[in-house]
Amino acid sequence: MAYSIAGALLPIAVTLLLGFVGAWRGDFRREDASILNRLVLTYALPLVLFAGTMNTTRANLIHDVPLLIVLCIAIIGMYGVVFLSSRVVFAVSTSTSALAALAASAPAVPFMGPAILGHFFGQTSAIPIAIASLVINLTVVPATILFLSLDSVSGSRHGKHPAAQGGESVVPRRKVLSAIAGKLGETVQQPLVLGASRRLRGRPERRRHSSTASRRA
Repeated sequence: MAYSIAGALLPIAVTLLLGFVGAWRGDFRREDASILNRLVLTYALPLVLFAGTMNTTRANLIHDVPLLIVLCIAIIGMYGVVFLSSRVVFAVSTSTSALAALAASAPAVPFMGPAILGHFFGQTSAIPIAIASLVINLTVVPATILFLSLDSVSGSRHGKHPAAQGGESVVPRRKVLSAIAGKLGETVQQPLVLGASRRLRGRPERRRHSSTASRRA
């Protein structure tokens, strides 16, 4: 058991140590961190999750529906508990409560999931990683953006928000709502596109079978 845990965590520790050593030697600048993060999150991670998801059968996907329900309850429930306790019990502002709830409820699945879960479960770990990332990006992240925008708008009306004092523009509600609607539309569109592509791929096969049957007849 200790060997398995060390095998999963040791590559992460070595990678972090190499990063600290590289920054200490001046091999990487602060601007390079954003480039590496964008490379990993934009290209490497989506390709890994896509490959793992495509190699998974439909039966395994249906089998992971309870996992989706449990993750939704856990993440959204923790977000609601921390947000309400911060607002009611500790009397913290809406933006601070939203950030605290996001930090408490949203695990670093896209970052640590492939390294840790991939060591134990292989390609099958792509399904829970994709499900958790989808739940986080469709629920708690848009809610946090919405709470931040509402708090900034209310603070600017009362002249208490730093953005309003500095003359900076505040994020409108329409942009936040349109971003949420776009993310939901993208999520609904993906299975429709996959289903259409499967039907298109099935049509040539049907034509081949029908042509071969007619020739035999």
